[in-house]
Amino acid sequence: MLTVAQVFELAERVGRRPVGNVRKVKNGAYRLRFHRHGEMRTHPEVFRTRADAERPLWKMGMDGRAD
Repeated sequence: MLTVAQVFELAERVGRRPVGNVRKVKNGAYRLRFHRHGEMRTHPEVFRTRADAERPLWKMGMDGRAD
């Protein structure tokens, strides 16, 4: 598991930054929030673990589906 500082250092090295964040909701699940066309949006899917939520967030950034 990386620290926040390590994530940003890695992002600087590869030229990409996280495009959103992962939030824990009341029932212990996780939701994604991300920027798209300059506004913050919430991903409709709920994830069981933080790692399960982080993978699609990074993929959305790499695929250009979030900015």
